[in-house]
Amino acid sequence: LESESPIQFLHPMGERLLASGVRFGMLEEGRPCAWVHCEQQTGLYAFDGMHWNREAIPEPFRDLRTTSEGVDQGGRWHDMEHDGQSELLVANPERQHILRKQDQRWVVHDVFPYPIVDEQGRDAGTRLVDLNGDGFEDE
Repeated sequence: LESESPIQFLHPMGERLLASGVRFGMLEEGRPCAWVHCEQQTGLYAFDGMHWNREAIPEPFRDLRTTSEGVDQGGRWHDMEHDGQSELLVANPERQHILRKQDQRWVVHDVFPYPIVDEQGRDAGTRLVDLNGDGFEDE
């Protein structure tokens, strides 16, 4: 399957190409989604099986960035509840929380205990792992 993408994955900044920080996850009913918010573009897109369609930006996402001047801001999609719908983890030194869709609205659901990235957007070493062998990541 080939599909045109409205999403720009790289953008020029001076002589360099910087990653836009596109993050992929799953919305309700197993719809793949992509979220990006950097200086050059902002959007939440859902894939309908043929095309990427722009969705309304949820209120809690509006001040969150995927990158800032090419620096990773620690946003990640992950299915924390194991229900097939991704939650948005926001985990950098300034913010650590989990956004979850409840009753058609995105809300801060919980606190994420550790940053995923440091101040410079580098990997902070946080991992989601299955410690007890039940097949699900432990919190």
